[in-house]
Amino acid sequence: MPQLSRIYSRNRMGMDNRVWLTLILTVILSAGLLGFRMATTEPCYDVRLSLKGVVDHPYMHHYFVGESIIFQAGMKHQQEVTWNFGDGSTIARGSKVTHSYHSEGNFLVTATVNGRCLQSVNVRISSLALATPEASSAAVAAPGVIIGKDFAAAGELAIYQTEAVAGAYEWTIENNAAFPPKAGNKVSYSFTEPGSYVLKLKLDNDEAKVYRKAIVISMNPVDVKGPNADELPPLPLPAPPGEGPAAGAEAAENNPVATPAPVEKKIELIPDPILKNQLQDVIDGKETMESLAQYMCPGGKVKGNGTIYANLNLFGEALKGKKGVLKVFSGKRKIKSVHANREVGSNCIFRLDVEYK
Repeated sequence: MPQLSRIYSRNRMGMDNRVWLTLILTVILSAGLLGFRMATTEPCYDVRLSLKGVVDHPYMHHYFVGESIIFQAGMKHQQEVTWNFGDGSTIARGSKVTHSYHSEGNFLVTATVNGRCLQSVNVRISSLALATPEASSAAVAAPGVIIGKDFAAAGELAIYQTEAVAGAYEWTIENNAAFPPKAGNKVSYSFTEPGSYVLKLKLDNDEAKVYRKAIVISMNPVDVKGPNADELPPLPLPAPPGEGPAAGAEAAENNPVATPAPVEKKIELIPDPILKNQLQDVIDGKETMESLAQYMCPGGKVKGNGTIYANLNLFGEALKGKKGVLKVFSGKRKIKSVHANREVGSNCIFRLDVEYK
């Protein structure tokens, strides 16, 4: 039986060589991981966040419900940026993004750069206020009284309607003589100048039945999510006085039957790809603008490469481009995309968005 005193192992400075080897390998691995982290980690540059709404606001970072807000991260170098708007919406990516809030409150907006650097800003969202002191003291339109957009772009056709049943409807743009009064339970407006407007609705010519809605018009198209006012369903018209079950046979004999209003012409729904092909045929000389005019609303506009034209003919002249020798060398225009914005009910196109090169 061997004695315990004869059992030993090689050691250095009182420690087993295997322990020394473990310590050395650990130091080498740690140094390698640290070096790799330092080599693959990008420096965290200073990031400056800037916010801009559709209109000017008296308070910093204070905006309206539904307003299109531009968020931009100013950086010296191009880097990956993700945005969390604090309202449960989808994460956005890019150094410059647009977002709209659909409820009031305070929200913390966080921009993450390269997955590690954080910058944040608080925004305050409130309901859109009426633009004039007189309007502020008057009745604000209750839900269903005035239905339509709070925000629109200059030149865009904005449609407004009411569910209120009345004998007379009078729509006006308050304190603006450029817009004549309109009648009916559904109207449309096209604002050419950016700014704030107040839409006023008077029912039955009664000053006690006056309602108002604030509208903000921007120079550039806005990004407002939610129900689209241009796609509002048509409202049923109230029955004329004297009609219905309460009207007896005697009333029908004494009163002549009113001539029914002509049925609004229904425009054929042409898909955007077909409109694109037809517009390209116009450029190639195979068709004329009249082939597209049949689908346009009266006063319909065309937006070509960001520029709004009052009608198809003006757009056609711009689409022809250079003439003579310059046109031969520059070649024909090429339509990239076409999108038709249609009026509810008639299906006519009130604005045709065209991108070309």
